[in-house]
Amino acid sequence: MRIIDEISRKYPSLDMESIRILLTIHEHPGFCVREVADVLALDHKTVQIKIALMASGRENRNSSKHNFINTNYKTSDKRKRDLMLTSTGQDLAIKLKFLGALVFRPAS
Repeated sequence: MRIIDEISRKYPSLDMESIRILLTIHEHPGFCVREVADVLALDHKTVQIKIALMASGRENRNSSKHNFINTNYKTSDKRKRDLMLTSTGQDLAIKLKFLGALVFRPAS
């Protein structure tokens, strides 16, 4: 499939956990890290690291810096961050949802 090849070529470091996180933020904009971790039943620290890598990369690390996610502090609680997809993240989420609809559609 052309879409799969395009995504894997353009974002080789994107794994399934990262895709699940990206799609969860797409479906629930404004979630914080804890909420994403709870929905996906993943460890908080794992989600936090994956989001950091998809947001802007991590300093002094070999990261891809995809810039898929914006992280802004919540106005109600400065310890938490609102997670929103950037336009690049939105475009990728739409492609992934389309791909999922193609792959997982019921057989006729």
